[in-house]
Amino acid sequence: MLVGSALAFAQGVYAPWPALAALLGALLIQVGTNFANDYFDAAKGIDSEARKGPIRVVQSGLISPATLRNGIWLVFGLAFLVGVYLVAVAGWPIVVIGVLSLLCALAYSGGPYPLASLGLGDVFVFVFSGWWRWGEPITCRR
Repeated sequence: MLVGSALAFAQGVYAPWPALAALLGALLIQVGTNFANDYFDAAKGIDSEARKGPIRVVQSGLISPATLRNGIWLVFGLAFLVGVYLVAVAGWPIVVIGVLSLLCALAYSGGPYPLASLGLGDVFVFVFSGWWRWGEPITCRR
């Protein structure tokens, strides 16, 4: 977001509201992805008490699966609304980016063939989150 905004600014075409909306949409999709990962990993039994790392809210009992599922719908719904605004100002390519982002967010650890379990998780993290996340530890799922 920063690089795109900086390039737009350098070319004299920076628009603050669309830039802010794109940042908000990206953050909402990231939050929704994290929620979905927590939800699906708990539902599939991937997260257990032996898990190392940050606390998972469903696995630890802090939030019920139904509450987190509702949170996923809420956050992705808000991202959709932001996307509607972005489509209005930037056109149909935003639809493609948004739909792919939401589908991959759910497919990362959900569905019958989760991307993370197929060894494709890091590829999709790189594509959707960028090289700056590439240095994070690789996690394998079974």
